[in-house]
Amino acid sequence: MENSVKVGYVSGDISQSNTTVYHAKIDTSVKRLEKDFNDGNIKQAMNDLSSLLEENKANSAIKYQLLVKKTSFLFALQKHNEAISLVNSIEKNYNEFLDIAYEEVKLIVLSLQKKEEDFFQIVDKIISESSEDLKRAKFELMYCLNIGDTVKAKTIFEI
Repeated sequence: MENSVKVGYVSGDISQSNTTVYHAKIDTSVKRLEKDFNDGNIKQAMNDLSSLLEENKANSAIKYQLLVKKTSFLFALQKHNEAISLVNSIEKNYNEFLDIAYEEVKLIVLSLQKKEEDFFQIVDKIISESSEDLKRAKFELMYCLNIGDTVKAKTIFEI
């Protein structure tokens, strides 16, 4: 009995170590994807992202992170319908992994749908959970820009 406990404990340590290394590799890959995307190598970034999704289809936690990144890329490319569909799929299938990264893309959906109350509920949650000095005005600016209220956005920006 004691041996099996030790083996389980050692196995757990090895698994945790492997998971940490695995996540570090994914983080590095995501940073490279972001760099490629931001440098204008959009097709390459999207192809690499698709490859990473295929390679990690069995690991739900990593697949979730990659899908959230894909969603943010789709919004940047103004493929709103595809992005919104993916946000809904993530919410349905990866509920146990939802984090601030997801909530940030969810904010885009809510602003596009002009759901102001829901938008600012998530803003308040992000601000309360974040270690960064986030100001509500930044989110108000984002909301106004996404709904096309440039007059109010200009007022907020000039404050």
